[in-house]
Parts: sequence; structure tokens; C-alpha cells
Amino acid sequence: AACRRFSKCLYAAWHKMFELRRVLDGKDPAVALKGEENDFVMNLRLRPPRSGDDARKLFDSAKAAYAELSEQLTDARASGALPAEVDATALAEWLHSVRVRQ
Repeated sequence: AACRRFSKCLYAAWHKMFELRRVLDGKDPAVALKGEENDFVMNLRLRPPRSGDDARKLFDSAKAAYAELSEQLTDARASGALPAEVDATALAEWLHSVRVRQ
């Protein structure tokens, strides 16, 4: 049971890391993972590690990827390379103006 919970957590972590990598690369997030990314996370989810050593290797791999992405995220924030957040007020005003014109 512990191995299944572990693989579920790894599945979720890798899914989010793949999405973060995509955003940092200037791409749109995917609704669902495809191709090798999907195969990788599904393998984690459907084939939990069978030993502590296997679990440690998977954890170390995820931790290394996280550290790399964390550094890239810090650099992107510092350089202003991240996409701007939505200005909810401006969006609401625009939506109101569209409705008023109808």
C-alpha cells in the first residue's frame, strides 16, 4: 500500500513538473500529457516500485528534476520571462463592455 501511495505522489509531482517545464519553455500547458511524458507518468502510476532501492532512485530522480526546475523558475522570475498573470479587473471590464455592446 505504501508503494502505491508513493507512486501516486510521484505521478502527481512529475505531471506538475512537466507542465512547469512547458510554461518555462514559453509553451501553453497541456490539458493532458501525451507521448513520452504520458508513458512515463503512467508507468509510475501503474508500476509502483518493488523495493526501497527502486523507490529511492525514483525519488532522487524527481528531486533532481525539481531542483533544476526551481533554478529555472528563479531565473525566469528574475528576468521577467514568465507569462503575465491575468488582470481580472481588466478582463471583467472588457467582458462588461462586450455585453453592453450586444
